[in-house]
Amino acid sequence: MAKALTKKEKGLKDYINNIEPLVEGDTIEGKIIAKAGKRLILDIDGRTIGIVPVKEMSAEADQLKKGDVTLAYILKLEDEEGNMILSLRRSDREQVWKTLEEKMDNDEIVLVKAIEANKGGLMVESGGIRGFLPVSQLSAENYPRVESGDKNKILEKLRSFVNKNFSVKILSLEPESNKLIVSEKKATEGKQSKEISKIEIGEKVKAEITGIADFGIFVRFSPKDTNEEVDGLVHISEISWDKVSNLKKQYKIGDQIEAEVISTDNNRVSLSVKRLKADPWLEEVANYKEGENIKGTITRITPFGAFVALSKKVEGLLHISEITDKKITDPNEVIEQGKEYDLKIISIDPSAHRVALSLKRQDEKKKELEDLELSKEIIKKLNKAGYKKIEKILVLNEEELEKIGLDKKQIKELVKKIQG
Repeated sequence: MAKALTKKEKGLKDYINNIEPLVEGDTIEGKIIAKAGKRLILDIDGRTIGIVPVKEMSAEADQLKKGDVTLAYILKLEDEEGNMILSLRRSDREQVWKTLEEKMDNDEIVLVKAIEANKGGLMVESGGIRGFLPVSQLSAENYPRVESGDKNKILEKLRSFVNKNFSVKILSLEPESNKLIVSEKKATEGKQSKEISKIEIGEKVKAEITGIADFGIFVRFSPKDTNEEVDGLVHISEISWDKVSNLKKQYKIGDQIEAEVISTDNNRVSLSVKRLKADPWLEEVANYKEGENIKGTITRITPFGAFVALSKKVEGLLHISEITDKKITDPNEVIEQGKEYDLKIISIDPSAHRVALSLKRQDEKKKELEDLELSKEIIKKLNKAGYKKIEKILVLNEEELEKIGLDKKQIKELVKKIQG
């Protein structure tokens, strides 16, 4: 029969059973009981003695003294002498990772230092932890906008940032694989957003060109009544009313330009240079009217129709359904590129810069008013006002017809006859 345990023995057994086993890789607390040369000796909760070798000391180890409690990382549970081997350096890393994780969860800004550059971005460091700041995540102010996107010039620009501090936010971190990705752009969004909120659509600004790309020019300017600077983009389509093929021939970095703010959507400022000037298309298209007969030259044929040059500045669209009354699947069956045709303008949309044309309806314009078999009274009133061709009447609205002298009944009769 087993001997019953005393109360003291039972308490010790319960204590031992409740102690969690120590595992290599754990971070634990230890009390400094001695300094042996440049090594530290720690008491680990009365369970064992831990040794911190010189190479595993942390940068703050010199400030520690006997009796202090510190965190330590377990490198080895037991050496040849039965002591646990610990690391303060690695426990510091554990604490830094934990701090970084908390900052990411709270969407807080972290200060990092650029220590190396490559073509993809910057290697950065925070508290001994290395991370990566991609080029795409640099702020608008630091983004390397170089002509022609030359990778060597981009690298040269990035190298100028080495040893510079950056305020960033953490995009992702994986302590297990030592991966840390940060963003300067995300950290500056709040400031940029605050300044952008002060900008009015239609505001005219003077801006400096900070970068040139194939798709547009990057600029920096100060919104009205502020001293802060905001970055924006003038897309190539907003440079000129005429076609622009090479921005680098027209502009250079440092040039001062005038532009108009046209959008601040998604905290991105879009500007236009061309909108400060009169739209030549609108001036030209003012010479045309819906229902008018006009000559146009086919410049390009597509599966859905054709583009037609009406003048040097105005181009119209001839949809496949407006080419002929016959059903066709290929416009080339009826029309020929480079050839001039008599066409009818069926609609003009100034806001969309669009003129819709018809080939099949152009014959309607050649008819005389008499062909409509209108009453003599209506024809008399129209002729007196100078209208003898149908195409002239098609562009008139009801108010204009009333001014000619037609009453509502006569207008109704005229519309009905025209529509067939």
